[in-house]
Amino acid sequence: MCFDVGANKGNRTEIFLELGAKVVAVEPQQECYLHLQEKFGDKINLITKGLGEKESTEKLYVSGSTLISSFSKSHVDMMQEERFKGANWNKTVEIQMTTLDNLIKQFGVPDFCKIDVEGYEYDVLKGLSQPLKALSLEYIVPENTQVLVDCLTHLNKLGNIECNFSYGESMQLNLPTWKNGKDMVDYIQTDDFTVTSYGDVYIKFV
Repeated sequence: MCFDVGANKGNRTEIFLELGAKVVAVEPQQECYLHLQEKFGDKINLITKGLGEKESTEKLYVSGSTLISSFSKSHVDMMQEERFKGANWNKTVEIQMTTLDNLIKQFGVPDFCKIDVEGYEYDVLKGLSQPLKALSLEYIVPENTQVLVDCLTHLNKLGNIECNFSYGESMQLNLPTWKNGKDMVDYIQTDDFTVTSYGDVYIKFV
């Protein structure tokens, strides 16, 4: 079973289904979850909420591109100044939030959890109080280096972790051997990692 947190239009959901996994797709943007309903129907469990630290209502900053909408105002402000200068987030929507712990109570512990929530990754993980088998976190550096540091530090407190990464959409692991959590925290703050710009960090509990 896979959790697809920030499922968007279902790129990863489709891959998980093709691999034979059951999928719980989490997507709060109406345009996206209507697309997911139409595309996948009852093949997936669709959660039309956001994930965060606790049950609450949070403001989603909606962009013209669904790929860069975010619950993080600081992330949006940073992206407007640098990476996405031409973009705007001129609409907000109040969204009901739940937690990873609550999803686990409802569906069980996933074999893999993908998290891609545009700078809100640490807030999602603050709603997790137990180790998972494996997960991935989208990263954007140098803008969100601290978010990634906070994520790995939190996960390292839940259990022993090993990490690798895949830059861009390469779908390939870029480190020849997996690093432990502490070493990965150090590595993601180096120039060698920063030049990769964006991608996904993969984490497994060992």
